[in-house]
Amino acid sequence: MTTDTAPRPYRLDVHPTGCSGEGLADDVRRGFASSARTLPPKHFYDERGSDLFEEITRLPVAAMLDDDDVLLMGTDLADDPERIRAAYDDAAGVTAEFNLNVLRVINRELDGDFDLDRFEHVAVYDPGPPWIEMRLRSRAAQSVEIRGLGMHLAEGEEIRTEISCRFTHESVEAMYADAGLRLIVWHVDPRGWFAVSVATRA
Repeated sequence: MTTDTAPRPYRLDVHPTGCSGEGLADDVRRGFASSARTLPPKHFYDERGSDLFEEITRLPVAAMLDDDDVLLMGTDLADDPERIRAAYDDAAGVTAEFNLNVLRVINRELDGDFDLDRFEHVAVYDPGPPWIEMRLRSRAAQSVEIRGLGMHLAEGEEIRTEISCRFTHESVEAMYADAGLRLIVWHVDPRGWFAVSVATRA
């Protein structure tokens, strides 16, 4: 039997373990107890965070191998820092809302009292690695309670929520070599934003 019905698009939701309850609480305690405050990016992806990430992907700018196996990998390239920064700080504010949503997750899951209006989204490009960081910057000195964990944030203090790495042909080739692989195919899109590479065992 044949049908003219086109396959429906689907959405795959994968929720890593430890994203709520005590797993989240442990991550918050560890990350906020350090001098450079951090949160692992897995906590972005509650239902709202997943919806926001889907929206971000629609923005306009926005080695275990057998001998005969190959590895196909896509990588973001280190090109124009301003274009990359703009992709993580879009004019519509979707990425900012996505970043701030992690505080909403803490408020809901850990009875936190973060006031989202007292934080601003920051995207910083570091050419050294190279990578781009997303941070949440405190707009004023403030104290926050998170299920028995009291925390004070100074004005301008930041919480790092994500690091997104960028790559070059040389760095990808070196990464493969470190894993015992050999780069055999390298394709770059016409704008030089992304690369697709294929590797095999060295």
